[in-house]
Amino acid sequence: MRVFSSLFAIAVYFLAPGALADDDRRPGLGGAYTSRSLTVPYNSLAMVVGPGQPQLFGQRYGGRSFDGGIAYRRAAQDGPGLEITEEAWFHGGVVFGLTENLEAGALFLNFRITPDFAYSDFPVYINYAWRFENIDIGARFSFTTPAETSIWSFNPGMPLLIRLGGARIDAGVYVPVDTESPVSVGLNVPVRFTVNATPRLFFGVETGVVEPSFHVKNNMSAQLGALVGYSTVLGSRVADFTTSFAWDDFLILDPAEGVDMVQAEAFRVHLGVTFHQIVM
Repeated sequence: MRVFSSLFAIAVYFLAPGALADDDRRPGLGGAYTSRSLTVPYNSLAMVVGPGQPQLFGQRYGGRSFDGGIAYRRAAQDGPGLEITEEAWFHGGVVFGLTENLEAGALFLNFRITPDFAYSDFPVYINYAWRFENIDIGARFSFTTPAETSIWSFNPGMPLLIRLGGARIDAGVYVPVDTESPVSVGLNVPVRFTVNATPRLFFGVETGVVEPSFHVKNNMSAQLGALVGYSTVLGSRVADFTTSFAWDDFLILDPAEGVDMVQAEAFRVHLGVTFHQIVM
């Protein structure tokens, strides 16, 4: 009987509607994942070593996509339908709330582990959000620094967040610009729908349309991905343990001759944790 009582108490703690909203809320930090804002709170720091955070949503530069955490990637080197290579990565960084509506950060720990070790180009991001009752509209300026290559890439855009009670929709319009000669311009319109199954456990699916470069034919694609996360409190920090799976070019919308429309062999997997805390 004591065992059943203990199991019941644990279930109530994790599944009760107020578990995260009350017990797991910290002053100045959000509660459940789907109730949070587009930018992190003022004077808070997020240590990003896991996927699924809004700052890295839509961070795509041509054929490169960035997210946090330990990653395994099967990537086509020169475009869909061509040679696939396997890579292991570590992505880590921070984002800091400068004001109630402004944040800035970088994924500056960007290491390719295999097949050859390198400190690689990493994204820097600055976001401003106009907050309404259930909608946040943002303006983002982001770019990658030429840590490994000599190429500066930019990805300005407008993120959008719609909160729907226990769910949220993240969307946006981004314009990737690659300064490698000749300069190329593309378009990325991602959409992610996430729901809190419990106050701590959340699931998401992601899709969207990507044109890496209008200068290159037959490379417009639709992406497809999924996200699973669990939020809890560790000391004074809110922690999001997350994992994600994504096909960045799952469906080629206008494939070249000899290229399959479905590109399931190229994908990436990320896993890790993000810590949120008040620093001042």
